[in-house]
Amino acid sequence: MSKKPKHVKIALVGSGGVGKSTLASRLVTGDFVDTSMTVGISVETWTIEEDASGDSYKAVAFDLGGQQQFRFFQESMIQGAKIALIVFDVSRFETLMGLDEWIEMTEGIPSYRRILVGNKLDLGMLIPEGEIVKIAAKWNMPWVIVSSSNGENFDDLEQRIIQAIRSIE
Repeated sequence: MSKKPKHVKIALVGSGGVGKSTLASRLVTGDFVDTSMTVGISVETWTIEEDASGDSYKAVAFDLGGQQQFRFFQESMIQGAKIALIVFDVSRFETLMGLDEWIEMTEGIPSYRRILVGNKLDLGMLIPEGEIVKIAAKWNMPWVIVSSSNGENFDDLEQRIIQAIRSIE
């Protein structure tokens, strides 16, 4: 008899246009799904199958629109999240510089369960890796660089999410 899945809330935050929605869609479907701008919030769910223990998890991803006009309700949407994916665009340096606001917004989540995610690797890495390392070290957070478009390094991201889930219990 299989166990009932455990639920875990994941917040996806970052500036507008960094690819949070395509990241969530790839996590849910395994494929690239071109999306338009998220207006306010989008919620996606998927099941993460576990190992021989029989445990599985129902991940509920709250994809928060990155535009300033949505800030007034975002902190309340982050409440209860156990994991945060803090997303920036590796082809736009300004999205890396704006991360402090998003990191501070998720400060209720332990740093080892906040994952810094550089997205859009397929467009070219225009941010020096050393800059990413500095920010990750400053906030004591794991990090990964991915492409939602072609799936590059998505296995690494999924493993980091699983590690974060396992650390909850």
